[in-house]
Amino acid sequence: MTEYQVIGKKLKELREMKELSQEDLAIILGIKQPYYSQLENGKKKITIEQITKIANEFDLPLDWFLGRDVRENIKLKEKHYEIKTQFTGPTGPAK
Repeated sequence: MTEYQVIGKKLKELREMKELSQEDLAIILGIKQPYYSQLENGKKKITIEQITKIANEFDLPLDWFLGRDVRENIKLKEKHYEIKTQFTGPTGPAK
């Protein structure tokens, strides 16, 4: 499965979760429904501007569209913070 097919699958998942039509999302993007359908089917490549517009509209991280587990990313960031503060302290490097 190509990355555009993964993104298309996530677009469809989002649309169905929000109970929207392809026309609804096409309007948000400022494109025609047949073109949106091709995005959803992975036949056309979505632009970074388009995916960012949808992500902002629905308050989603861009990683979500790539099929990444957003919760895992949060855990990794928390772990990184824990490691960083272990060496620098919560307010920054020791002086």
